[in-house]
Amino acid sequence: MHYKAYEKHYTVAGGNPIIMPTAVGSSISGSSEPGSEQLVSTFPLNFPHACKIKKFVVRQATGTLVPFEADLLNSAFVPVASGESLWKVLPTQVQNVAGNAVEMFDTEGYTFTNMDGTISVPIKKIYLRLQLLSDPGEVTYWEASIAGETMY
Repeated sequence: MHYKAYEKHYTVAGGNPIIMPTAVGSSISGSSEPGSEQLVSTFPLNFPHACKIKKFVVRQATGTLVPFEADLLNSAFVPVASGESLWKVLPTQVQNVAGNAVEMFDTEGYTFTNMDGTISVPIKKIYLRLQLLSDPGEVTYWEASIAGETMY
């Protein structure tokens, strides 16, 4: 088996940022107490259908800075009843300090295979879920870098 290094950036400068909507049109989770709502959105990102993820970085690029959590998922269709942990590629990355990035670097890597495709018709997407731990009150732009090794 041969491996090939792969890295993809989603950035404002590159013209492909991740755009987090405001509360309108997003799912809200968390406590019913005022100020405790959390914004959650999942973004399909172009990526090889299978890879060993060795680098995962997410940062907020614009807007009112907020703390957040970031997940990589291997399916666009995560059934709530089955528990989301079955679909996570790596542990949830948590950043409780507004303005700081989440950074995960691992020499061994985390196995990723898109579960929505098949061997004969692979889907070349990985799914980034962002959960904002407070509402910035505006649309925010986010940047990400995901890298690893593909098998060929």
